[in-house]
Amino acid sequence: MNLVGCWTFEQAEGPRAYDISPYKNHARLGSSFAVDSSDPRWVRIEPEDRHRQSPVPRADRQEQALSFGAVIERQIPFLKDANDAHEIDFLIDFETNGLSALPEHLSNLHDEVSVKTWCRDNRIDAAAVAWFIYIPNANLIAGGVGLYQTSENGNFLPLTDDRWDSMTPEELTSGLKSAKLENTTSTADFDVEKLPATYGFKTVEGNAGLLQILKVTEKSLIIRYKLLNT
Repeated sequence: MNLVGCWTFEQAEGPRAYDISPYKNHARLGSSFAVDSSDPRWVRIEPEDRHRQSPVPRADRQEQALSFGAVIERQIPFLKDANDAHEIDFLIDFETNGLSALPEHLSNLHDEVSVKTWCRDNRIDAAAVAWFIYIPNANLIAGGVGLYQTSENGNFLPLTDDRWDSMTPEELTSGLKSAKLENTTSTADFDVEKLPATYGFKTVEGNAGLLQILKVTEKSLIIRYKLLNT
């Protein structure tokens, strides 16, 4: 039998059922990933036989060795013009591998608090954005592309490219936990002539992963990443 996914339905609240298999096929149970009135009503079911041994709580189960899940490659359109924020799927949820745009009523990126709140509620982890700066004295326009973290759980931790293959899950979790703020960045900036660029990161849900920026095209970023199995 080929495993497609494994859903334990242990969330107890919210619109998602998480897939604990390496494929991370998380299920949406409500009308959207945002918390709203269409979310399911979670019910705790007690065993009918009171003498039957209760399942061992997750926290008390024998701890399993950490491992990385499947490597996921993704092409993310990057946002060049703030006016297109509700039309371009420049936002990514690393847990589901889903892309999305901002809702039209939040397309004003200057309303930073509302945008960050919406990203948090919808489990958005990062945004692909291009920027351009006019330098009058030099009469030129400087620009670049970056992947911005929208999560409050932490920033990107720059790593050497060989760590994509050599870093263990234990080293990743330890490195993210002990990293000083000055050694991390909220934006995965990189030199397009020196790709790939490698980073450690955390998702909104708190899971850890490794990320590589592989390529920049005219309209998008091409990345790959792998999350720890939880």
